[in-house]
Amino acid sequence: MAVLSDGFWRSTSAGDRGIIGQPVLLDGIPKTVVGVMPRGFRYPGDVDLWTTISGIAADPNLKDLRIFEAIGRLKPGANLARTREELLAISRRVEQERPETNLGYTARVTPLARRSWAIRGRLSFSCSAPSACSS
Repeated sequence: MAVLSDGFWRSTSAGDRGIIGQPVLLDGIPKTVVGVMPRGFRYPGDVDLWTTISGIAADPNLKDLRIFEAIGRLKPGANLARTREELLAISRRVEQERPETNLGYTARVTPLARRSWAIRGRLSFSCSAPSACSS
């Protein structure tokens, strides 16, 4: 799957709404377009396309890679403090199960509104060293 930036969508398909469900090639691999981000959305920086990282998770040579962030939206009625607690519990469990790759790492939930490239109403979930997680 792939999500396109507004600018990329407009420049490559003239803003055709029919692009949803259509394939785009990324390094020769077809990805189905599932959405277009709103005009002005910039995370992280000037990105044209977002896609899944399914192959990376299965590569044992990349198990120590710590360069990813995920963005999610809380479902209606979800509580930010409770979400933080749940994600911290998950990261602690993963640390106990796989200390060779996860010792000293945790996860945090930060509203993007507190970040320089903020989009209101979305959250950033990132894995970081404990010293980087102080609130």
